[in-house]
Amino acid sequence: MLLSTNSIVDSMPRKKATVLTDAELRIMQVLWQKNRATVREVTEALSAQTNLAYNTVLTTLGTLKRKGYVNSERIGRADVFQPLVTRHQAQSKALRNMVHRFFSGNASTLALNLVEEGHLDREQLVALLDEIKRREDGLPKG
Repeated sequence: MLLSTNSIVDSMPRKKATVLTDAELRIMQVLWQKNRATVREVTEALSAQTNLAYNTVLTTLGTLKRKGYVNSERIGRADVFQPLVTRHQAQSKALRNMVHRFFSGNASTLALNLVEEGHLDREQLVALLDEIKRREDGLPKG
């Protein structure tokens, strides 16, 4: 009996994603802003931009906890969640992942792409050149 490629792929365990999904990012943005929040508070904060159900937010917070992005503490009858990862740490992780996946681990290819595609304005280019100069001179990050 021959197995199709799809059945082999379907039976393989899925690699655990460590970067944030869009839904996880929206929840993390609430936690970074509030520093601590219950599931209800997160759900209410997100209600203006999206209509996520309480159980969806609860499940997503559980995923974030398993990924190491948040922890929780039981206070009374509610779990209070707080971020374990700063916004900057999450940005760095996502950027490393993107460089690895789309640019074969070559960050300079990403930087050149940003310049060539016109994604950086003059002020941003000057700041980038200043940072490169500081690094060449052995000075700490600016």
